[in-house]
Amino acid sequence: MKHVMTGKVKEVYLVDDKTLEFAYTDNISVFDKIIPSKIPHKGETLCRTAKFWFKLLSDNGIRYHYLSEPSNDRMSVKRVEIIRDYCKING
Repeated sequence: MKHVMTGKVKEVYLVDDKTLEFAYTDNISVFDKIIPSKIPHKGETLCRTAKFWFKLLSDNGIRYHYLSEPSNDRMSVKRVEIIRDYCKING
């Protein structure tokens, strides 16, 4: 896997042309700052919460990009193209 980016609480890896893997960390992020200490199992909790919401979407017939959960703090997702300014409000 190739490391693509590191965010405040998540790392992103390229698995192949169509798949990414998110690695959720135990980092604490407050007001766009990372606090040096960590919360044990926070990454696992973030991953499980995301999985819950993806299941809810699926149960209601809404498409999503979740594929699988290879470990407690990692999630495989379909790689998608983000459409920027889709909901831009003219002001």
